[in-house]
Amino acid sequence: WVLGVSSAEESDLTYSLNYLGLAIPDLGANELLLVIEPATAQGAPRTGWLQLFVAVASYRLMEDKLELSLRAMFEPIQRSFALGPKALYRWSDRFAVWIAAEVFEGKALSPFGYFSRNDQIVVGAQWNY
Repeated sequence: WVLGVSSAEESDLTYSLNYLGLAIPDLGANELLLVIEPATAQGAPRTGWLQLFVAVASYRLMEDKLELSLRAMFEPIQRSFALGPKALYRWSDRFAVWIAAEVFEGKALSPFGYFSRNDQIVVGAQWNY
């Protein structure tokens, strides 16, 4: 299931906030959904749950030349999260440069902390024909 709200008008600010849920019924006592369930979930037949909150927001400045944005995801069961800020500058209608970061936090076997994923900073340029 998914519940969400988002901006519905033309504006410099755009946003969306969504809640995503997933239920996996009939898991056996010795079964475990790797990355989705904590290790303590084993031991009894159950329904497995995955819940995510996802937010995206961006704001355009300087007559649409500069765009600042943020992506954020939070998984409440194991308290793992991911953040992705980005700044994009349009030099012309065809050329833009950007810098962004990706930050992942959580236990090693959680949705956003799995296998100690590395945080990173990325820089790029794009040319549109």
